[in-house]
Formats: sequence, C-alpha cells, structure tokens
Amino acid sequence: MGVAVCGSFGLHSSLLYLSAVTVSCPNWSKLTLRHLNLSKKCQYLLIKLYSEDKKRIFGPNPNYTDYSEYIEKPMWLDKIKDKLTSGLYDTVEQFFKDIHLIFSNCAKFNKDNKFGKIGHALRSAFDADFKHAFGLQ
Repeated sequence: MGVAVCGSFGLHSSLLYLSAVTVSCPNWSKLTLRHLNLSKKCQYLLIKLYSEDKKRIFGPNPNYTDYSEYIEKPMWLDKIKDKLTSGLYDTVEQFFKDIHLIFSNCAKFNKDNKFGKIGHALRSAFDADFKHAFGLQ
C-alpha cells in the first residue's frame, strides 16, 4: 500500500521541496503516527540517523558547559527515541520538527566547525531518507 503524503506544511525555508509536492492529502502534517503505519517509518528514519552518526555525537544529551547559553531548546536522538517509543508524538510533523531541531541547534552552536559540518551532512542524509520513506519527489 502506498503512502499518501502532502507537502503544505512549510516547516523550514530549506525544505521548500515539501511545499512543492502536490498530492491528494490536504493536511499531511496532521496525519497521526497511527495512520498508515507511520510510526514504523519514523522508527526506520531514527535507526538510519543512529547508524549514520558514527561518532555518536547526536545521540546523548548535549549538556556541555556553555551549551545552554546558546541553545534554548536542546534536542538529541536518545530523547526523540524515548518520545517515539513512549507514544509522545501525535504527528509525523512533530517528529520531523524535533529531528530538525537537532540540526538547527548543531548549526547554531558549532557554526562551521567539524561538528557543524557533520551535522549538515547528517541533515542532508535525513532529508533524503525522509523524502524516500514518504515517497516525496
């Protein structure tokens, strides 16, 4: 069975491709994780992120000494895993926003150093995997 997806939620300016997708679902961002077995797709995407995060930079809580001075809302893969397995995500959009929060925080805190570059590469990989998992063009 195919997955019905829509791209009208415009979460982030770098994700304009989502708003360009035209299919027959007016409220894709409102689909719950119970629809079309979407929770399994999110679990798959999370596993992919863990496997691509070879140095385990994004898994644990980033409680560095000065991190909270720069980052208002910390997010990390282990926290997303806990939220996903506990059923705390109602929609794919919530999951997507938390994943992208990791990368936004990484870019803000690390700028263009090696960790910032790793975060950018991982974000690009996630976006490609997300598009593939949900059949986006």
